[in-house]
Amino acid sequence: MKRTFLYFLILVILVSRASAQDIHKRSLGVGADCPDVSLQIKSLDTEARQRISDYRGKLLILDFWATWCSPCRAFLRQADSLNQVFAGKAVILPVTEEDTTVVLPFLRSYRKFTGISLTSVIRDTVLERLFYHKYIPHEVWIDTSGKVIAATSITEVNASNIQDILDGKPVNLKTKDDRAVLNVDYNKQVLTGPNKVPIPDSLVLFRDSTAGYEAILTKFCPYFISMGGITLKGDLFHVFNMGANILYLWTAGGFSDMNESQIIMKSRDSAELQSPTTLAKNLQWILQNGYCFEIHISDTSLNSKKFDIALDILNDYFKRKNVVGYLSWKKTDTYVFEKRKGIQSLSTAGGEEKKYDNPYQLSYHNVSFYTFFYRMQRYYLQFLKYPLVNETGLGKGLIDIDLNCNLENLDAVNKAMRKYGLKIRRKKRKQLLLILKSIK
Repeated sequence: MKRTFLYFLILVILVSRASAQDIHKRSLGVGADCPDVSLQIKSLDTEARQRISDYRGKLLILDFWATWCSPCRAFLRQADSLNQVFAGKAVILPVTEEDTTVVLPFLRSYRKFTGISLTSVIRDTVLERLFYHKYIPHEVWIDTSGKVIAATSITEVNASNIQDILDGKPVNLKTKDDRAVLNVDYNKQVLTGPNKVPIPDSLVLFRDSTAGYEAILTKFCPYFISMGGITLKGDLFHVFNMGANILYLWTAGGFSDMNESQIIMKSRDSAELQSPTTLAKNLQWILQNGYCFEIHISDTSLNSKKFDIALDILNDYFKRKNVVGYLSWKKTDTYVFEKRKGIQSLSTAGGEEKKYDNPYQLSYHNVSFYTFFYRMQRYYLQFLKYPLVNETGLGKGLIDIDLNCNLENLDAVNKAMRKYGLKIRRKKRKQLLLILKSIK
């Protein structure tokens, strides 16, 4: 049995598709005329059938998205603003393959908490095949005559580029071409072993094949998705296209439940180690400062030392950048998940286990409290300034809980949890921290 974790800050999300190589051979490229396909467009209040030709005379940007995709959701507000600015001249049209049963609850919650009424193509199967992509968000630009002029990431979708295209000015949009991404099994060795993917020497920063293990560190590599994982049998650990902060965090922490709030930067060059918080800057930053790392242990007696070996390798390399990383227990500010005194423990009415959540609604029935806590800690509240720990005394006990609020807003979450006797407070606790420190 193996496990692979996707880091929730990943900026481009893999979309699994069967026969991907066949699909991209049939996909439309720049310069092609977009077929006049029929679209099922849905909002909370309306449903209609439209055709691509209905957008002729306007710049049309197809925004491929999904409710589970964090960068996609973050871009929706920007897309809505741009639609208002360029009303009648340009349209950013969200497109998802998800079903009404998934999309409508999200649209309902989104309007309730943002005031924005979204419209999207739903249950799409045609456009995704016409415009091959492995990652979302994915943006396809179609000019006023119906001709495909670009496929980009969301960083290119801004008022300046849109206005220049409408004015007929030359625009150098950076192409997003997912065909470079390889279809590999990330539960197996990728950069090491006899079947390793060949990496250009210009990207390799470190390579070692010592008795007992094999390891490699490279620069950002466009062949892979952004992710990290470890096999349960313990012989393999790898990270792909992540910043040094996450690479160190997962390595030094032994791929534990540590997150970015447990990183202490004491480096003068933190800009190269810590990714920016804004989405557009983060996308560009990872291209310049991302790393791939893999270590495979062939000597089983070294499995328990895997992360120690990996940390030594990282420190040997990053010492050239005058940085060293290590773990240290320190008393620090911590967000504590606790149960108010005098309130009965959460319970369940029983029945079938049910889980549904989006950033504005969570409905869990007959699930363990730990499942709920882990979802909040590792997903919705992952960007808290301080670590989040569970001191409720609840763990595997089964609960029913329904929250209708912005789950990424701590104050809103606390208000919604009040009826369950739950609260997240800021206190001092001893935490395991990753220190990234300058050595000069």
